Amino acid sequence: MNGWRYALMVVTLAVAAIGSAVMMGRAVPLRTPLTDLPYQLAGWRGGAEPADGKVIARTHPDAVLSRRYVDRDGHTVILYVGYFEREGARAQVLSVCAACEVMKRGVEAIEGDGAPLLVDRAVVREGRTHSVVLYWFMGPQRPYVDPYQGKLDQLRSAFRTGRSEGAVIRITVPIADTEETAHRFGVEFARALVPRLRDHLRHSGVNAP
Repeated sequence: MNGWRYALMVVTLAVAAIGSAVMMGRAVPLRTPLTDLPYQLAGWRGGAEPADGKVIARTHPDAVLSRRYVDRDGHTVILYVGYFEREGARAQVLSVCAACEVMKRGVEAIEGDGAPLLVDRAVVREGRTHSVVLYWFMGPQRPYVDPYQGKLDQLRSAFRTGRSEGAVIRITVPIADTEETAHRFGVEFARALVPRLRDHLRHSGVNAP
């Protein structure tokens, strides 16, 4: 191989490696474990719930929280939080579920103690079980529901600050009665969760709603 061609190859590989490193950003670990999130959230009491192994294997989150919360009347929601120290757009992979059929999908705003939180809402079927799923993402710049916007925000943040961390938050509510009832419990739980999760994830620098 000619000397100039070898040099060009080395430079090209170096530029590609630097570009990849910039796009991924530096790792930003959580200062406080996700497991420090309270088990008691308003009228909901939590317990351990095995995380979906397929989701973990595909997305490789750096920290995971998986719990089942139950209210006083026995209504159940399943909370999953996956945190990524860098390249947070990975959170978008299997963000709804690993092996379910999405029946319908939309976006809605949940009113809380601050600005309305935009979340994705889906109705899914897995086997004989139908569920309402509310989910959203947190990036280094802001919360988002649009995957394309999330990737753009990640790229901008990586170039400007060297950070690209992010998280996915998913609330799954099995439909025991009607879709509207399950949705109502999901929103109720989200309102109890968001203030605590906001304070918790701010330790990492992720912009929580």
